[in-house]
Amino acid sequence: MAFLGGKNLVQKNPNGEIREAKIRVDFDRTSHLSIRKITQRKLRRMCLEYERDKQEQKKMDESKRLEEMIREEKEKRDRDERERVMRALLRAERRQRMREKRDFEQLLRKKLKHRLTHKLEKIWKERQKGAKALLRHIAEIYREKQQLEKQRLEEQKALEAPIHELASAFVREQGLPMEEEIRQRILRKQELKMRTRITSRMITECAAETKRKGYKRSQMRVVFER
Repeated sequence: MAFLGGKNLVQKNPNGEIREAKIRVDFDRTSHLSIRKITQRKLRRMCLEYERDKQEQKKMDESKRLEEMIREEKEKRDRDERERVMRALLRAERRQRMREKRDFEQLLRKKLKHRLTHKLEKIWKERQKGAKALLRHIAEIYREKQQLEKQRLEEQKALEAPIHELASAFVREQGLPMEEEIRQRILRKQELKMRTRITSRMITECAAETKRKGYKRSQMRVVFER
């Protein structure tokens, strides 16, 4: 610009007229192109660029933060959904195991009940069989004892007949009244005494015979309860 100072500026019109104007250089009165101004502008530009970069970085950081929050929120939702599905699967599996366990226990109880019933029936049949055998044995012993007692009574009556005859003769000789009544009393006393002795002996012998044969007390209790 300083080079143009003092020179003329020529302009030619269309009609051939030429005009001249002297160039006067009056430039940079405010030191616009001075080093200090240039440096200041450069610093301001750098500050503006720094602020712009800072704002852009802030926006980028904010965007990243939002993206991170969105990502974490999505991961949290996905994790919660997986946990919910897992809990539902665990509950379903637990219910299935409990159902299978309950069915197995019911089946086991049925089998055990069937086996126990079968075993009890078998034991009951064996006890019935033993009880019947015991009854037959007792009946046989009772018949034998009856026969023996009958035979003994007949022998005893045969032995006591002369005594009764002597007593009757004595009563007749003495002329005592109620001869038949006295005889009946004697017979009743003898019969009562004999029955008591027979019953006691039969009970003792039956108990000894039962113990000798080895029958259990529980079997006898079943028999008498029936």
